[in-house]
Amino acid sequence: MKKSILSSLEENAERVFLYEENRIWTYRELKEFIIKFSYYIRANNIKSVVISLPKSFYTYAIIITCYLTGVTYCVNNENDPKQRKNFIYLQIQPDLIIGNIDKNEYYNFTNLEDLIIALKVFQGQSDICTDYTEIIYISFTSGSTGIPKGCRITTEALEKHIKYDIELFKFTCEDIIGQFVPLYFDMSVLDIYASIIVGCAIVKIDGGDKFRFGKIIQKYKITFLNIVPQVVDIMLKAEELTREVLRSVRMIRFGGDKV
Repeated sequence: MKKSILSSLEENAERVFLYEENRIWTYRELKEFIIKFSYYIRANNIKSVVISLPKSFYTYAIIITCYLTGVTYCVNNENDPKQRKNFIYLQIQPDLIIGNIDKNEYYNFTNLEDLIIALKVFQGQSDICTDYTEIIYISFTSGSTGIPKGCRITTEALEKHIKYDIELFKFTCEDIIGQFVPLYFDMSVLDIYASIIVGCAIVKIDGGDKFRFGKIIQKYKITFLNIVPQVVDIMLKAEELTREVLRSVRMIRFGGDKV
């Protein structure tokens, strides 16, 4: 899978990687960030990262870099209570925590803006430092039945899952994926990795956008949606499940909630 991603970054340099509300990011820009962050990881001997950021180009890019460099990562909800964050940090004991606030009591915390500045040291590098780790991704349960449980996902399991889904859903570089589910929700791995392997575009859709889903679908001509049933219900009540609204959509995959 790493070879497929590296090839995609090269072959799709001028294609759109991500649509944000006020910005379009290309695969060239994605590769430039990955190169610099991969050198930063190697220079600082980073083996594990907790990402405490909202959806953005940088969050996607950090996740992809962690996979390519063999760094175990965990995405947590940046709005989680401090107690839950502390519990996750204690369980993982990460080498690096990346967030969006100015100060933090953790010695290994790095503000996103400071990280971007630090990466300038590696400007001019042309290749990506790659490596392997057995456990690539840790996803914590909500803790609604007690203590949150960290589910450790192996690199092998992730790669098999993504390969299977790409073949099952027949993704191509012409697809446009509506990326709605939170990045700390394991459903999101399909959106992230499938898109970069085939070289298609992602549309960042935040939680508040679920009440204007139809307009977003039409604006970006989204072809694939990976969503929870609640969104389908909202669209149904808003009378957006129509041929006109869904003209560009070839498939809706939903799960992760009761139907």
